[in-house]
Amino acid sequence: MSDIRTAPSVTPQDCLNFADAALYLAGHTVSDPYLRELHAKAASGEITVEEAGHLGEEYLYAKFGVNHE
Repeated sequence: MSDIRTAPSVTPQDCLNFADAALYLAGHTVSDPYLRELHAKAASGEITVEEAGHLGEEYLYAKFGVNHE
């Protein structure tokens, strides 16, 4: 009989913690409540990563008036 072990499921909070840690190590943080909400929705599967990115870009464009393209 083989001893197959499965990895525990990754929770949305695990994803958020990992992303926050990676950003912190790179010298960045995301403190804007709306952007953090988008991140949480993407991590939970409520919206896709692409949708979160698009909504985030629209939000930043409206807030700062700068288009990254």
